[in-house]
Amino acid sequence: MNTIKDRTEAAVNAEIERLEAMNASLLAITMQVTDWKAEALQRRTEAAVNAEIERLEAMNASLLAVLTEVDECAEYWSKYDVPLGLHGRIKDALREGQEGIRREILR
Repeated sequence: MNTIKDRTEAAVNAEIERLEAMNASLLAITMQVTDWKAEALQRRTEAAVNAEIERLEAMNASLLAVLTEVDECAEYWSKYDVPLGLHGRIKDALREGQEGIRREILR
C-alpha cells in the first residue's frame, strides 16, 4: 500500500539524498577553492621572497662597490685618522663579499 506516510517518507528521504549530494559537491568545490587560494598565496610569497632576494643582491653589489672604492683610497689615509683595525675589517669584508659572489656564480 502506498499511503501518504510512505510517500512523505520517500519524499523526505529523496530530499535528504539530494541535500547530501549537494553538500558533497559544495565540499569538493570548497576544497578546490582552498587549494587555489593556497597556491596563489604560495606564488605571491615566492614572488615576494624573490623580489627581496633581488633587492638584497643589488644592495650587496652596491655596498661591495663602495667598499672596494673605500679600500682603494684607504692607502692614503693617515694612520691617526682611522680607527684601529679598520683597514683589516675592510679587507675582510671585501674578501667575504667577493667569495659570496663567486659562490653565487658557481651555483
